[in-house]
Amino acid sequence: MTSPVSVTVMETASSAGVLAMVTVPPAGVCRSALLRYTTWLNIAALALTATLTVRFVRTGGIGMLRMMGGSPPEAAPSATRERPDR
Repeated sequence: MTSPVSVTVMETASSAGVLAMVTVPPAGVCRSALLRYTTWLNIAALALTATLTVRFVRTGGIGMLRMMGGSPPEAAPSATRERPDR
């Protein structure tokens, strides 16, 4: 028989999302061999990151970043507008 306190704790924890569902592997499958959906999402994210990084480097992204670095050029005195005092 379970105590009312333990039931309340378990219900609160499960409704707060603290308890995760435990998946039971099929018979004959090693538990460590199972890959959950988050594992596949991580693998897909890493593959996409690697693909985009290679594309960035091959299309001259490093040179573009070097060109963008540094301070902006000084503005000509005539290009700046003075605000008249009111």
